[in-house]
Amino acid sequence: MALPTGTVGVFAPVEVAGVLFGKTDIRTPLFNMLGGVVSGSREFLTGSEYELGAASQPAISETASLTAPTPSFTERTQAKNVTQMFHRSVAFTYRALSNPAALTGLFLEGQESNVPSQRAFQIARRMDEIRNDLEYTIINGAYNLATTPDEIDKTRGLNAAISTNVIKAGGEELSPDMLIEVARDLAGASPFGLNGIVGVLNAEQIVQLNKIITNEGQRASMSEAGSNLLTYLTPFGRLNFLEGGHRYQANGTAGFYNLGICQNVLQAVPGKGNFFYEPLATTGAGEQGQIFGQWGLNHGHEWMHAKITGLAESTAASTAPKVYVTNDADAPVYTLAVS
Repeated sequence: MALPTGTVGVFAPVEVAGVLFGKTDIRTPLFNMLGGVVSGSREFLTGSEYELGAASQPAISETASLTAPTPSFTERTQAKNVTQMFHRSVAFTYRALSNPAALTGLFLEGQESNVPSQRAFQIARRMDEIRNDLEYTIINGAYNLATTPDEIDKTRGLNAAISTNVIKAGGEELSPDMLIEVARDLAGASPFGLNGIVGVLNAEQIVQLNKIITNEGQRASMSEAGSNLLTYLTPFGRLNFLEGGHRYQANGTAGFYNLGICQNVLQAVPGKGNFFYEPLATTGAGEQGQIFGQWGLNHGHEWMHAKITGLAESTAASTAPKVYVTNDADAPVYTLAVS
């Protein structure tokens, strides 16, 4: 939804009474799970790596051992990311700030505005938007390093970072074979195995994940039925999943992120901190302020994460047999019937 722009005044936004609900989801589970570190530079390292030569059986004769082998060395590489800016502004007329008791919406006797302070309310909502931006960028951020003042620094998110452990689904639904391949790749590449891995799926892929179980016969009891799969056991360990899916994960993509190696990178402004509010210069009968912060994602070594791309964006109806709980008419015995 595009927000209105401009200054808060007496006539907009409307002052209303009653219980106030926010329609926008402001949960940020990934941002909340990551630790934080302060950086004094816009660029920061996400990992330094090296590789050894391929293993083989040496074949060295006594005569050859009298001559030293050709020297070799190990090359090191480093990966990096960049912080980016988050910026919001709010403005109010003095008239609006001095008019908190007036209702411009439906007026009922004895009711008061549900926003006693427009300043506090609007600043808090802008911070909620910034947190949503952070959460979205953790998954979907596209990297760009500015080289001029007119260019934009953009931090790299997890999906863009992953290049090694990528499984292409080719339009198929999520399957046990795909999950086992993810587990095998991560267990073979990372010294941590599957520890710290969290599967972050779109709601449609959550449906496909649970279909894996229901297609093998739905479990049912007198009081409960269905499935809510949060852990899938593979030959290489357990894959855990974020419950309910994530609203910012693209339909058709399943991410498997090692959140234990990820960090929020905060770049503070000296004397002000990070994500701070400050008033701007007054030019008339009103006030304006800004919220400013700098943040980036340290996603660590990309080969410790995995993703499945090109998954089916809709889920076919289940072909599993239907399971019913029935009550024998002649005796109080409950049985399962399959059709």
